[in-house]
Amino acid sequence: MVLRLFICVLILQGCFPRKAQTPEEVLREYVTYRFSPGQTKEKLLEFTTGETSSKVESLTEDQFKSYINTGVYRLKNIKVVLKSCTENTCSITYILSYNRTQGEPLLNEIKKVAELELVEGSWRIKDVSTVKTYFESEVPIDVP
Repeated sequence: MVLRLFICVLILQGCFPRKAQTPEEVLREYVTYRFSPGQTKEKLLEFTTGETSSKVESLTEDQFKSYINTGVYRLKNIKVVLKSCTENTCSITYILSYNRTQGEPLLNEIKKVAELELVEGSWRIKDVSTVKTYFESEVPIDVP
């Protein structure tokens, strides 16, 4: 009985197409995923296209482990400050805030610009660039 119910649910999910995500929703999902444990290269490639996709694809296993290592940081907020879209491209300026969870407390705020492109009906991250970085700490930051 349970198996039949499970099969019915799967069939019904296949009958209703998934709602297309907006560029902003894709960006938020991507950034949230980048701060989550268990990231995979395959999943990151689903979010990306163009040069960003090529960079992720070309990472060696050690480079990829370093790339996904966000363990000491916790996402605090994603705030979209500007969005400019056409039919197939979208540029989103956003502020990413995150805290360091180990060592001295440190708040990071980074202003970034994400370029997204519509590929086969799905928005994908084409490029992300950093505009400005801000650090706030309760103790002096030691810069070697």
